[in-house]
Amino acid sequence: YRLTGADAGAKLSVRVEATTSKGAWGVATSKAKQVSKAHTRLTVNVTRNQGDRPARVRVEIGSQDWIKPDGGELTISASGKTVTAKASDNYVRADLPWLRPGMEHKVTVTFSGDRALQGSTVSFVLQVR
Repeated sequence: YRLTGADAGAKLSVRVEATTSKGAWGVATSKAKQVSKAHTRLTVNVTRNQGDRPARVRVEIGSQDWIKPDGGELTISASGKTVTAKASDNYVRADLPWLRPGMEHKVTVTFSGDRALQGSTVSFVLQVR
């Protein structure tokens, strides 16, 4: 059995039935364990300046187990600009408006988490030339 996002929070156990070659049989059941949320993977892409157009930050969310977000909120903040997007239909993406060149911008990306994915925050400094 392979776990999915729908299993997060559920308690699962394993039951094994075995039979010997002489016909004797037995049953063993493991102790139930709660399925934890998957670790969130935030993918941040930054476009380069294109002529007079400054850099742009784009974020997508997934997990190490390829569980897609189905709820929660994604927030990107930099230099007084904030963009928020709600996850739906197993997808969320947000683009921060163009950032002014010649400056350093502290960028913070936060995903609130949902039923299957943990919340996550990443911050970094972006030097736009």
